[in-house]
Amino acid sequence: LPLIAELMEQGGLTSLIVSGWEKHGTPQTTAQRARILEPIARDLLVRRGQTTVSFWPIPVELATQADIDVSDPLNLLAKHNNLWKDFSKPFLSPLGQRLNKWQVGSSSQPQAFLARDLKNDLTAARVGIRLYAPSPQLVAPWRLDQPNRDGDLNPSDSYAVAWPQGIVPDRLADALADWPTPPERVRLDIELADAIDMVHERRIADLMLRVLYAWESDAASISINKPWTNAHERHTAITPDPALGVWINLTKQLEGQRVIGRMPLQPGLQSMILDGEQGGMLVVWNEKADADPTELSLYLGALPTLVDPFGNTTPLNTYDGKQTITVGQTPTIIRGIDPRLAMFRAGFVVDEPFVQSLQVAHRRVLKVHNPWPRTLNGFFTFTGPKGWTIQPQRKHISIAPGDTAEVPIAMRFPIHENGGYKALTADFVFTVGEDYDVTLTTPIELGLEGVSFDAAVIAEPGKTPGTIDAIVTLTITNTAEGRQSLNVFAGLAGHARREMIIPGIAAGEFVSRRIRFKDVGDQIGKFPLRCGVRESNGPAVLNKTIDLLPPRKANDPPPSITEVPTE
Repeated sequence: LPLIAELMEQGGLTSLIVSGWEKHGTPQTTAQRARILEPIARDLLVRRGQTTVSFWPIPVELATQADIDVSDPLNLLAKHNNLWKDFSKPFLSPLGQRLNKWQVGSSSQPQAFLARDLKNDLTAARVGIRLYAPSPQLVAPWRLDQPNRDGDLNPSDSYAVAWPQGIVPDRLADALADWPTPPERVRLDIELADAIDMVHERRIADLMLRVLYAWESDAASISINKPWTNAHERHTAITPDPALGVWINLTKQLEGQRVIGRMPLQPGLQSMILDGEQGGMLVVWNEKADADPTELSLYLGALPTLVDPFGNTTPLNTYDGKQTITVGQTPTIIRGIDPRLAMFRAGFVVDEPFVQSLQVAHRRVLKVHNPWPRTLNGFFTFTGPKGWTIQPQRKHISIAPGDTAEVPIAMRFPIHENGGYKALTADFVFTVGEDYDVTLTTPIELGLEGVSFDAAVIAEPGKTPGTIDAIVTLTITNTAEGRQSLNVFAGLAGHARREMIIPGIAAGEFVSRRIRFKDVGDQIGKFPLRCGVRESNGPAVLNKTIDLLPPRKANDPPPSITEVPTE
């Protein structure tokens, strides 16, 4: 406890939730504890911070006297204060005139949700605390996966909500959507993943994502519980968890900032655009847990700086008008970006990004938003996807401040184009009081509506000695609402094209077919295998191209199936 003041000062932290009691405490030890807490609370108040005192854990001696469970302080406080005042007065009396937030339990073991008469219990607790604290605001411990009981809380009361590991970061908005309580009355208590259960890098990424999603959701505050571990060597000591350094750095980076939008990037990559007192900021990460780091090149501003999870900074060099960053699972922070340019990128979208794999002109509406306070004048030229024809290829635009231009376009793709995600790319040259020459992209998907298709190929020794065969496995899931019949096909240079009909695939059904090509040794490493699926009663065709790799030897690692790049 005496180290808390130094930890708060060195970390630049100004909000503290601290227990007023100890498990084996007595009225005398509670008074000693209060003498340590009082200067901490006073210092935080001077720094415009906040201290919340928790009635947790209930001292065993008090729980025995009151004949209540040690994990249910709300039940204790709802009883007459004569029962608990000897244990609470030692900290309520010196702190009550200075503090106004009092937490009735711990979010790690919340009992408020289970109270039969929560409203009256909170009222009774407030009456008892008010004898020492004039305007007590109660904090009710809760869990994010428990339905709230907002009607039982006073308008001045709030929630301390434990955010369990079972609710992943990108599901936070859905979890909070069930709460009628405004987010500013919710403190999210992040449950750190245990170092035994999760590797260090993943723990750091998980913590950063939870903070970022909570920040985007406008939670009143975010907390972590005891970011240190006990070390037992010659004497007992505490060892800071590396998560504490990440926590301190990230809170400093986010101070005074707000999330103003998302930037569309390539599939698997997510981003948040922030702006505020510290200027423009971009945070990017790869949401695919098993994905390798990805290189991302784009112009972010004149002098952007990369910040790692622990606060180390690296200036980003500019080559050919772009900066390149490596994006992995751990969020990467880029400071010093041009926030309006980032919002300009975010406002470059098509009304319907899915493109049916059908050889017709696909008509869409391209939206271009002007986030600057001046009129945007210039033109753009489509440069991708490679091989696609997009009309008009060049378009002059003039967009008033804050407005969005809608440009009708028609897209055609090459007949043998592979399905999957593509980048609709355009070079923009424009002026908004300052001249810009940037490349913008937005993801689109070429696919077959109602069909999920995948393919893999392996090479293995053929039945004829000295030959190698290729076996391609084609898998289809019918994602449409009704039955449908489809054809799958595969072709390899020097071999006849093979095709199979799969009739009457039920909605949601998964089917798989295998096709063997014999004696393919001359094609390995030279020609890709082409396969796909098409409508039995229509012209839509979805293509896929896969490299044909040599057969695996007994001691080789498992094969890696890689697709030929389509861009």
